[in-house]
Amino acid sequence: MEQVVSTPELVDMIFAHMPRKDNVATALVSKRWLEHSRDHIWFHISDAKELFPLLAPLKEDHELDFVRIPQQEDWQRFEPFSRRVHKMTFGKVVSVSSAMAYTLLRSSSRPNPIFPNLRSLGWSLSTPETSNDSIHTLFLHSGVRQLALFNIVQERVNWEFLSLRALFLEVVNLAPHITKLNVRPQSHKVDGMADAIVDLVTRLPSLTRISVAPPLLTTTLLQSLSRHPYLEEIVPRFENGNTIWHARDPRSTAEYLGPVVLGQDTFKALKTLHLSMPIQAAIHFLADENSPAGQLLDLRVRVLDCVSNTVVRDLLAVIAASCRSLLDFALFLYPPKFALDKFNGQLESLDANTVEPLHQIKTLQTLYIYHLVPTSVSEAQLLQLLDSLPHLTELLFVPRPDWTMENSSRRPSPSAFTWHTLAIILQNFPRIRELGLYLDLSPQSADSSLLALRSLPNDGLPSSTLRILNVGTTAVPPATAPDIAFKLLTLLGSQVRLAWGPQTGTMWGVPTPGFTEPSLESKLKDWEEVSKLLYFGFSARSGVYHRSLGDHVIV
Repeated sequence: MEQVVSTPELVDMIFAHMPRKDNVATALVSKRWLEHSRDHIWFHISDAKELFPLLAPLKEDHELDFVRIPQQEDWQRFEPFSRRVHKMTFGKVVSVSSAMAYTLLRSSSRPNPIFPNLRSLGWSLSTPETSNDSIHTLFLHSGVRQLALFNIVQERVNWEFLSLRALFLEVVNLAPHITKLNVRPQSHKVDGMADAIVDLVTRLPSLTRISVAPPLLTTTLLQSLSRHPYLEEIVPRFENGNTIWHARDPRSTAEYLGPVVLGQDTFKALKTLHLSMPIQAAIHFLADENSPAGQLLDLRVRVLDCVSNTVVRDLLAVIAASCRSLLDFALFLYPPKFALDKFNGQLESLDANTVEPLHQIKTLQTLYIYHLVPTSVSEAQLLQLLDSLPHLTELLFVPRPDWTMENSSRRPSPSAFTWHTLAIILQNFPRIRELGLYLDLSPQSADSSLLALRSLPNDGLPSSTLRILNVGTTAVPPATAPDIAFKLLTLLGSQVRLAWGPQTGTMWGVPTPGFTEPSLESKLKDWEEVSKLLYFGFSARSGVYHRSLGDHVIV
């Protein structure tokens, strides 16, 4: 142990996984630990009040400001802290005020850059009157590699003092080597923003990852991004971090109807592509001989219209033929509101013939399909699909049909997937780590599988690796919560987490489930009781307090 705490590399690795408040505590242990702790305490700054008092005293009248202009000795004292800052995030409320920025700009001894090791900047571009347009001038420099511009409002597009296009030009001149870009509008009002965004990305040839809200990911922007030789990822939001941005739907399909002209050297490095567009536009794009389909590892398609099974099959056939290396695929058939408002027909339930092309994508490890109506695929057909995909470990197959699509006096049609389906998948496909199905969990559906349930060992299926069971919008039948919890406890290992309803952590393009009758919503909320009983059972059986018995489950 003494060797561990005295080895700088190991201490640094340990401190990197500790929360900030614990790093403050370790800073008091010794002079050696003080230096390591400071590296992590000041690594990410999101509140100007935390760091800048170390430069000069602050006051707060109408807005935060320095008591005096920082002098050379102030900057020298500030240097051990400023060089440790690698990431800064300034939102609408907690930010560097205009008064602070003006004072910093007046300091003749101010170093340039103030934060020489800054690599990531997040900046809220809200209304021009309330945001600070000096943030980029003060903090951006050629070493910054990650930039998030969020809460962009439409008023900025043609603001007379500094238009959005002019602001982006200044950003590029200050930080020309940005590799990761995140662009988020504040609302659906994005008129005029798209051209400025295209101008911005065109001037950033080093981009490797870009997250842009779906209303801005137009065919024009795709055309511009196709010429970036290092670009590996185009997504509507970045998911690997503390902040997951809401991905709003576009308001129309007008910006997605133009062709994307692809040359032989386009999208050279692209591996991850998440598209929001009409289904025919997606088909034409992926079927293009110069499209990046053959090199994609992760593809998600958010369909922006109400589509028939025939067209869905056409899309899946193109993907099966073109995406030869695909590992992760997600298809979102939830129509956006503007498409539903114009739709007078009836949405079709996905059948086995529609999803048949999926059998050919042998490399798939993850398959997510969302739709408003339950699938009509039978249990046998679902098992055939699982059989045909030998590497599949995660399957979410229409787990969240929305009851608002039915007449208010009816529930969705009964599911073909029952207790028997769940037991067979756990027994025959132990590789499945995450499973999401809309299920019929009524007592009658359990009758045919009681024998299989009773034959299982008391501690569940030891060969199963299932970690998440997503029951989506499955309703709990009346007065059967304890019975369901007991059957799930019989089936599942002690590490499984139950996900249901709004708690299922749905991905972009999948709305929160809505219900036409309070009684139906209450049936879904009955999962809270099932969850408590199930996790208490896990804990009692294993003798270990189950990780899902937190405040988010026990209410």
